[in-house]
Amino acid sequence: MKNKLITLTETLTAAGFKISGMEVETNDCVRIKFEDLNNLELIVNGDAAKIEEGSCEKEKIDKLKEIIQRNYTIKKELEPQQQDIFAELLNCSIR
Repeated sequence: MKNKLITLTETLTAAGFKISGMEVETNDCVRIKFEDLNNLELIVNGDAAKIEEGSCEKEKIDKLKEIIQRNYTIKKELEPQQQDIFAELLNCSIR
């Protein structure tokens, strides 16, 4: 996921999007925030993305969607791909 995320941020930057920050949501979900785009945010995991449009211009949203669809499936809701750590540890201890 790391390499895919690096490629995505490079592509977004080259397309003129200014990234103001990134936050780790879960083990496999990252929230990308943009400068000057009226609360536009992008949440990505290994193979899917969710766009939180805020009050951004439709033109910018469409441009973002075009870029995202090259490598990700756009979804309305995004769930973490991995189970939580506690469940994984519990399953390991049972074996």
